[in-house]
Formats: sequence, structure tokens, C-alpha cells
Amino acid sequence: MAQDVVLGHGTALNLGTDMSSIMLSKPHRQILKGTSLDFQERMAELGVVSPTHEDATPCIVVATVRDDMEISALSLGLAAQNIRLLRLNVDDLPDVDIVSYVETFELNHGAEALRPVLFWARYLFHHPQRAVPAPGSLGGEVLGTYISQHNSAFIRTIEELSPHRINGDASATGRLAQQRLAARSGLRVPDTTVTRDISRGSHRVQAHNDAPLIGKVVGEHWVEHPPGVLNGTFPRVLEPSALHRLGVEPAPLIVQEFVPHVFELRVYAVGDDTIAYRVEGKPSAEALWTDMDDVKVSVTSLSSAHAAAIGQLIRELNIDFGALDFLVTEADELVFLEVNLVGDWRYFEKAADDSRVSDSVINLIAKKVQT
Repeated sequence: MAQDVVLGHGTALNLGTDMSSIMLSKPHRQILKGTSLDFQERMAELGVVSPTHEDATPCIVVATVRDDMEISALSLGLAAQNIRLLRLNVDDLPDVDIVSYVETFELNHGAEALRPVLFWARYLFHHPQRAVPAPGSLGGEVLGTYISQHNSAFIRTIEELSPHRINGDASATGRLAQQRLAARSGLRVPDTTVTRDISRGSHRVQAHNDAPLIGKVVGEHWVEHPPGVLNGTFPRVLEPSALHRLGVEPAPLIVQEFVPHVFELRVYAVGDDTIAYRVEGKPSAEALWTDMDDVKVSVTSLSSAHAAAIGQLIRELNIDFGALDFLVTEADELVFLEVNLVGDWRYFEKAADDSRVSDSVINLIAKKVQT
């Protein structure tokens, strides 16, 4: 997602006198500008559309938000290959009609007749249903919730009717289910528990009394509140001396052992391609947003052993696309953390002066359109 306007980092949210959360105590915050640079979207607005004299135009449908710069770049790359991308921004849904769905599935978008062949949910499930209430108006609040709820249902309907979905057959979407697959594939995973009581959870995974722990949210790393403002709930280091003061979280939390490591490894699985980046100098999980100049990202090659282990895991996950995160220890052991099935990639490409993920995503989609 675009890293647009940072509201601040280090200011605790006011959660009320009866609620506290270690994950929301000083979140990284940024604004969604609501600005799309999607080439195909702009051409459609100008009336430059594919001819529809006979058959509907095959298209890719992506559910996302206007600020999704990965999809803006993808739209331009697909346009160069004459592949239509229809963008369904959940924060500003375009006027689209379902006109046929029993024997053939077709949409109307303005003057275009479109036939979805592939659906990609990027941010549909990552943002809450947005209400746009009139201030102080209960009727406005109900109307806003009604509109948001049924816009989401409409997009899910298009997803269900589309013949193919990116990651539609993924074996695991949650972190713990992914870790179980990784362990069964022979990879090391951190000792982990899920609990609301951080102190109690620490006793289950803490091998040494003086070892730090990691706290992670169970679901997505971003909390959107108010609408258009993202609060980043990134992994936190939990120091042993502070554990007794952390109390009980208002929501279940992943508590995990801290694994000493030399560097991090980000591996993109795109169809049959695997593209790896070495990440060094990251002082905290949110540093990719807050301390970008201190983080070093470089293209790297996987050893034969690491490539085999990662390839086995990707097959077990059964994914079309994903960003896999690993730690690499001093003994060159891979430690699996998680797979992000949305996985933004432009930051890593820019930092490493590389374009292979973008190229592979375009090739993946082109192949799926042609089959």
C-alpha cells in the first residue's frame, strides 16, 4: 500500500479508562489519501474502452483501495499487454452491473461489457465496513452502514461468480495454520501460544527467564479508525522485566519466542517463480514505514537447501501469490514466520533496484487469462 502521509509514531491511542492494549500503545499511523493513479481506471473515465461489438472483453477484477499503488502499477503493465483490469475500490465503488451470471458471467461498466476471468481480493477483507454517517444522525449512520455492508456483499458476489481466484485454493491463511504447514514441511517455527494474558503466555514459550518475547496480532496488522486512517499494530518486543506489568490484552494475542538471527528473508512466491530479498538493519517491525533509510534490502539467491525447503512449503500452501517471511540464524537455519497473501512488493523492488516481482505478477495474470 502507498506510504503517503504519516500522522505520527509514538503517540498512544486513547482507549478509555477501562481498556489498554500493548499493540495499540503508540501505533504507527498513516492516512489513506484516496488517490488512485490507475491508468486503466483513468482511461475508462475518459471513455477510452475496449470495443464491445460482439463478445464481452475478458478482464481481471481486483478488489482493493484507491491507494493501492501495487495495483496501479500492475494496471499499466497489463494495459501494455492489452489485458483489461477492472478495479473495485472498496472505498469508492464504481458503478458496475451484473448483467449475466447463470450460463455466462458478464458485467457492465459504463459502455463496456466485461467478462471476469480472474478475481483478486487484496484489501476487501483488510478494512472494516465503512460507514459515512451524517454527524449526529442515527439515520445517517444506519444508511452508511447499510451502503457499506451491501457494497461488500456485492464484491463478494463477483468473487464467487468469477471462474478463478488468486489464492482461491490456499491451504492456510492464518499465521498458526501456516506455521503448522511449515513445521510439517521440516522448517523450524518459533515456539508460539495465543492468549489474552501475556504473563501467562510468556511462561509457556519462554525458554530462559531473561529472554525477550514477541507479541503479534492474530489477524491483520492494520486497524482502520477513523475511516481513512490506518493504525499499524506491528510485532512488538516484550522485555522480560516488563511482562508482569502488561496485564491482559482486550483481544487474543500471539506470544512467541524471540529467535536470534543474522538477517531476515522476504521471499515472493508468484506462480512458479520465487524471488528473494535479504533484509538487514531493521530496528523494528514497523521500520519499513518509519525508518526506511536505515533498512537495507538487497537481491539474494537461495541456497539449494533453502530453495528446496521453501519450495516444499509453497506447494503445501497451494498459493498463486504470497510474501513469505523468514529469519536466518547464524547457523544458516531458516525460521518461518508467516505468509502475507497480499504482500506489497514495490518497496522491496525500489529498495533493491529490482522489478522481478512486478514482472512475475504480470506474467502470472497473463497466463491465467490465456488458459
